[in-house]
Amino acid sequence: MQAISTPPNTLTTLPFERWDNEICNRFCAMQIEPSAAIKAFSGSLASRNLERTSVSVVSSTALLVNRYRKHIAAAEQPYYLLKIQLQGTSVIRQYGNEACLQPGDFTLCSSTEPYQLFFPDTYSQAVFSVPQPLLQELIHSPERFLGRRQPGKIAANNVFVQFATSIFTQADQMSPELVSRLEANVLDVLVTALEAGQHGGAGAGVKTEYLYRIKQFIHAHLQDPELGPDKISAALGVSKRYLHMVFEGQGITLARYILYRRLESCRACLGKPEFAHLSVSEIAFKHGFNDAAHFSRSFKQLFGKTPSQLRLTG
Repeated sequence: MQAISTPPNTLTTLPFERWDNEICNRFCAMQIEPSAAIKAFSGSLASRNLERTSVSVVSSTALLVNRYRKHIAAAEQPYYLLKIQLQGTSVIRQYGNEACLQPGDFTLCSSTEPYQLFFPDTYSQAVFSVPQPLLQELIHSPERFLGRRQPGKIAANNVFVQFATSIFTQADQMSPELVSRLEANVLDVLVTALEAGQHGGAGAGVKTEYLYRIKQFIHAHLQDPELGPDKISAALGVSKRYLHMVFEGQGITLARYILYRRLESCRACLGKPEFAHLSVSEIAFKHGFNDAAHFSRSFKQLFGKTPSQLRLTG
């Protein structure tokens, strides 16, 4: 999918401190960490308020975002945040689910639940902010969809993405009455797309269940250097072909997912005092790596620092 265009002078590059502040003011409080791999941060934000919702286009270089319980204040107006990937990739975790988004994909998040966003490289997202009571009037239990990837290759989802993002670029040319009607239509198409995906047949439910079991098995066996398709398929009683087919919808290969989870777990251990007595290599080997050089290269490629540098700088 092509990135949506924006009207002149609405998408302005900002320094990190100002971009961070504007992002938190526009959406909700969160902790944002730019990647140490980049020499200079670059970010932009353009937003439009519609009648009952708002839409923003967010772009920046690589970063990690965490919204913790401490950020969730009772006084905040609760929103659902519909995140549409326009360029680059992202990993979004919420409600025990994980969505790896490619351009054209989208997912739903809630401002009243913790979440994590990981952008490994430069990206662009369109974010629709919908008051929670409004979406709850239109669809039963939106929490069913939190953190779940909605693939752009599905026709209903693609129609929604194209329709929704077009409002951002053309709202200036429309009357308030037309914008209001189109906003209502966009919400109707969103509900249709979500429900169509939810009731996509019995196979969809089975695949979702297996995907959950696959990820749970991976998380529980990261320390096993033999963790891979053979061991996972044998443990779950499915063929390797089916295993890869189930994982295709995540927008990331199975091997890459295992590598990312191991690296993220190692990074967390490097910052904990209870692991200070272990060397970097010992931490790597405890997470299934058997080649220290490969671990160090992969770690730096993902986080922009070597494991030793991150341990020193925090």
